[in-house]
Amino acid sequence: MLTVEKREELQAFLDTRTSGLDEAQSRQVITDFFSYNIIDFGDLGYTGMERLFTNDELEEYEEKRDWEDFAENPAAMESWHDVAKSQKRFRAEEQRKRAKQAHEDKKTNARAGIARGLPRTSREFESFLRESGFSKRQATKISSQGFQAAAGR
Repeated sequence: MLTVEKREELQAFLDTRTSGLDEAQSRQVITDFFSYNIIDFGDLGYTGMERLFTNDELEEYEEKRDWEDFAENPAAMESWHDVAKSQKRFRAEEQRKRAKQAHEDKKTNARAGIARGLPRTSREFESFLRESGFSKRQATKISSQGFQAAAGR
């Protein structure tokens, strides 16, 4: 829902575009403007349902959404909610990919540590175990008491 200030800002924009025109010309300019806006809004909506928006696309989409809200277009607002849900899902997928990559990088670094040689201290060994996927408690127990103690044998 638009704030009063935003609604006034959008109305001022339209008034500026139509100043000095007669009523018929003014109506035509506004009709053309909203026709182009809904086309752009629709195109961006399709993009938003297929992939994560870039920052520029998101900014443009929000601007177009404001115009559709100003025009009181309920179908556009419903469409916006669908796109917003898709964008949320895409962001979550992106975060999962980054977390998975960070985990893979950590494992690669742990393997690289082994390739350099054996850990020199129990702390280095514990750190290696943590990077290899053991919990802090398990790594501490293995480091101090050996694997059989951690395994409960």
